[in-house]
Amino acid sequence: MSCPGMMADSGPVILKRGLGPLQAARVGPWDERVQFTDAHSIQTISYCPTAEQVGSLCERGRAAVLGQMYIMKQSVLVKGESGPTPSVKVLSKSVFFENGGLKAIDLRGGGPFAFIRDHNKFPFESNSMGLIGVLRTFHDDVYGALRINLFQGRMSEFARRTLMGPMITRDENRVREMLFDFLRFRDRNVVALLADMVKHMNEKGGPQMSRDQRAVRDMFSYCAQSPVFSNTGLGVVSFCPSWAMDKDNKATDTPCFSVASPHFQTRFYVRDGTRLKLFLAGQVKSFAAVDAMFIGYQNVIFDLTKAMQIAGYDKAFINLDALKMRMGEGSF
Repeated sequence: MSCPGMMADSGPVILKRGLGPLQAARVGPWDERVQFTDAHSIQTISYCPTAEQVGSLCERGRAAVLGQMYIMKQSVLVKGESGPTPSVKVLSKSVFFENGGLKAIDLRGGGPFAFIRDHNKFPFESNSMGLIGVLRTFHDDVYGALRINLFQGRMSEFARRTLMGPMITRDENRVREMLFDFLRFRDRNVVALLADMVKHMNEKGGPQMSRDQRAVRDMFSYCAQSPVFSNTGLGVVSFCPSWAMDKDNKATDTPCFSVASPHFQTRFYVRDGTRLKLFLAGQVKSFAAVDAMFIGYQNVIFDLTKAMQIAGYDKAFINLDALKMRMGEGSF
């Protein structure tokens, strides 16, 4: 099931000699190719909402959990195999940790956030990006008790000046606070997250990994050993599912999420192909060996992107890193 109407940009469009990211991924040296491969992939599955779209998504989120007189509704719609499906889990706690829940990755300074593995899937295979950041606990005085995803509340200046101003202001701030707090938590633990994903690949794939999967595992494994993540040339990006937008930039009733609880698909990607090539060459002492890793990596990312589109994730995710840049301090 696709999420129609999402046509806003996913951040800056990367061009090379008049070529778009997909075309650039097929020409030139391999360090450039893999960088453009990831640019194409990220822009294919995600977008960055405008202020108008963010406001509409937040209003839709508020309506999804609250009826008249601010009474919590009994169900919300989530993404199902045959279309929108009612879910009785309108959450005041994290579905990921109820009844014993899933084991979180051991990270420092998590607070209300945690990361979990996409347990039933091999990282970067099918439509799995490997890691999922989740809101572990719900607090009324921090992010609000009734949450489906990041986007909830009201964002307009007019709403702030109404009699409901104090409550609405808290809702508005929680959107920004959750976004910035989560991304800071992710970035503080980025090397540990990369190392855990390598460990997951080894445990899940073992000797059955394909040659391309082993190339991806090896590339990430070398980078996870670097004490300074930025030196590797890798980057990390997180996405949040919400509701589909219509052609008028209004949120529809079509959900792009299958779990009604805040969660953030998180993926490592090639931010700077040249820097990554130099870093890896310093480890393996062979540019040819690095190019072989890049060939395998590109094959995996092409397959991942296609699988995501088939699963209905064409422009269906909101790029949180791009949104953070667009929001900036004091925006909205």
